[in-house]
Amino acid sequence: MTLINTKLLWINCLKDFLTMPYFKNYHVDGLASSFDIHEKAIEHKLFENGFKKEHVSYNKQSVKKWLIDPRNCSLSIGCFAYQPCGTQNKPDFLIRVSEYILLALEAKSSRGTVPMYNSGGIIPDYIYIFSSEYCNKTTLYFGRDIINKEQQNIINKLIKDQKKLEIEANKKLKELNSLSRGVGYYTPPTITQTGSSRYMNYMNYINHINRDRCDESVLTYFENLVNRNIPKEIAALIARANFLSVDTSEISIEDVSKTSLGIDGWANQHPDFNILQHLENSENTLESNSENTI
Repeated sequence: MTLINTKLLWINCLKDFLTMPYFKNYHVDGLASSFDIHEKAIEHKLFENGFKKEHVSYNKQSVKKWLIDPRNCSLSIGCFAYQPCGTQNKPDFLIRVSEYILLALEAKSSRGTVPMYNSGGIIPDYIYIFSSEYCNKTTLYFGRDIINKEQQNIINKLIKDQKKLEIEANKKLKELNSLSRGVGYYTPPTITQTGSSRYMNYMNYINHINRDRCDESVLTYFENLVNRNIPKEIAALIARANFLSVDTSEISIEDVSKTSLGIDGWANQHPDFNILQHLENSENTLESNSENTI
């Protein structure tokens, strides 16, 4: 299956997602086998658009690395895995579009107009599919279109500071355990969204002023990887670099399109801008931040 074919399959699948009405989430409503489960409805659309299901089990750290550079991921091209890291861990779906493109998909559903993220937080490069019962509609968005890096940094610091306070408090609680009950304390980190402005309701994902832009951002994800005349592996790395906020403005598309040396060869020809090194540095930063990220 070629990049062009899988790209078209995926674009069609995303468009189908946007036509979906409201579906309940399995973990929210406790349903076991009904088709009216959001995750099952998403799985059905993937099947309809030519994707196949593989039953695999991965650890979270491997998936994080593969989302940046998926070349070592065993998931077959044109296939998806449901809950690859287990029922209690993200993502809900892992989708292999090509050798160099792996996507994480999260299903969100609510009776209202805003999803709950609980202790999982919002992952910048995950694609979210949100289904609202109140509006009976579905919207798509990247995590980075909901929370920016500055906000995430503040939350990361808060979680780190809270953890230190909890350790100190639980140590004192243990010392004062005169009733032999083992009382302790834990703060579950939870993302909340509140408020509105003169022009919009922050808590309505369906009618939000940026809803169309978010949908379009997801729909056009592959355009630069297919329409630019550069090697697909370089294009995939550039796209991933953009996800990690790595500056790619110094890359000469003309130089890249002429080389046939592959990723490493091209990087060696451009010591002043080694995209692989930038990605590695960004990945290290991402891994470090994830230690404190909800």
